[in-house]
Amino acid sequence: MKYLINKESMSPMAEIEHVLTRKLFVRSTEFGPDSDLFYQTTIYQTDFLELLNHLEHRFSIELREEEISQVRTARQLSDLVLQHLPV
Repeated sequence: MKYLINKESMSPMAEIEHVLTRKLFVRSTEFGPDSDLFYQTTIYQTDFLELLNHLEHRFSIELREEEISQVRTARQLSDLVLQHLPV
C-alpha cells in the first residue's frame, strides 16, 4: 500500500531530506542532521541554492544572505527556516 505524503505537514527537516534525496539525488546514507552539507554530501553551491529556493517558496519565507552564510548542516538550515515561520 502506498502512502501519500501530505506536503502541507512536512517539517523543514523533512523538506530538506526530500529535496536532497529526490531532487538532488543525494543518498540518505550520505547525510544526517548534523552532517556538513558541503563536505559530507555530493551537493555543490548551485544545489544548495536550489534547496534554499525550494525552502523559501515552500514555507513562504525569505532567508537573508548573512544568515545563510552561517549554515553548514541540515539541522542549522532547518532551525533557520523555523525561525522565520510565523508562530
